[in-house]
Amino acid sequence: MLVENTVIYRKILILVIVLSFWTGIVKAEVISDWGDVVDINYSLWEDAAHTIPISGNIDVDLTYIYLSTSSTVPASIQALFPQASASYLLKFKEEIVGLVVGEQKNFMIAAADAYGDRDLYYLVEMLRIHYDASGGDTSETVTTTTQTRTSPVSDLFAPTIIIGGAVLAGVVFVIFTVRSSRQTQKVLSKEMSSSVIRETGIREQKSQLKDLRELTESFGEKPKTPEKGEVKFRRRR
Repeated sequence: MLVENTVIYRKILILVIVLSFWTGIVKAEVISDWGDVVDINYSLWEDAAHTIPISGNIDVDLTYIYLSTSSTVPASIQALFPQASASYLLKFKEEIVGLVVGEQKNFMIAAADAYGDRDLYYLVEMLRIHYDASGGDTSETVTTTTQTRTSPVSDLFAPTIIIGGAVLAGVVFVIFTVRSSRQTQKVLSKEMSSSVIRETGIREQKSQLKDLRELTESFGEKPKTPEKGEVKFRRRR
């Protein structure tokens, strides 16, 4: 029984370690930040409901965007990525900062922050991070680009799996702990019962042996001999 419980606990421990490692991987995703060089896909509409597209601005890829508060690219970045450009709206770059590969975002740039006299409604998707300012060139490690759009349901899918897995592991751990406790109590109860029965049997055996010894001694008792002072002799006639 104890061996089975140990195996169960080991399996639960392994499950918790795997879930923790998986959560760590998800948290370790590269997040775009100032100084990075990224690719994005964007679509642009005239209205917040995305019903009036702006011609020529639907499903467009923008490559090698240098995320900077200025419009110039430093020589060190230009040497690595000659195509890099920082000539985008500052508000546009601010909205891109913080996205991970495959993530989508809807946002609006007001007319005051944009070119023209109308508000602009964007849907952007982070396709690739070529250069991570905090970790260097990621062109060899980040090689996948997203070809399809993600939905809010799919965005919630990964966190839901992680949380659900952690909750499931907790529930399984509690269930097996309760079962193990009950089984342990049963085993202890049985052992106590067996011990009581054993002690009762021993006491009965001792009592029987005592009775048998007394009975044996009563059968084998020798006749009592008179003391020397009491011995009398008869004369033969």
